[in-house]
Amino acid sequence: MTPTLPLDAVNWFIAFVSLSVVWFIMRDISRRIGEALRMKRYYVLYDLGEALLIVAIVMLFVHFVLGVRAAGPGMDLLPLGAKAIFAIAAGIDLAVTIKYWGWIVPEVLALRKK
Repeated sequence: MTPTLPLDAVNWFIAFVSLSVVWFIMRDISRRIGEALRMKRYYVLYDLGEALLIVAIVMLFVHFVLGVRAAGPGMDLLPLGAKAIFAIAAGIDLAVTIKYWGWIVPEVLALRKK
């Protein structure tokens, strides 16, 4: 019998890959606009978010792979901790994105009123 990963693990992997690609692109274009506008280097926080995302995904896959066999103390809290770290990573990257790109929403809304 071959071990299979549950659908939840596959979904988390897809989310990880998707967010990694988006954050990589956002980091690059945020760096460019930041240099053009002479902003502080907030874009390096994308790297922190990516590192936290990797930690969260590793924690989730350890939980999925070990499954019920990992009945040690604190192992039942592993998925909750991983999801909390995942949320923190997403929050950091969302804040950086808003810092660089928050001006677009008022601009678009102002154009729609004309």
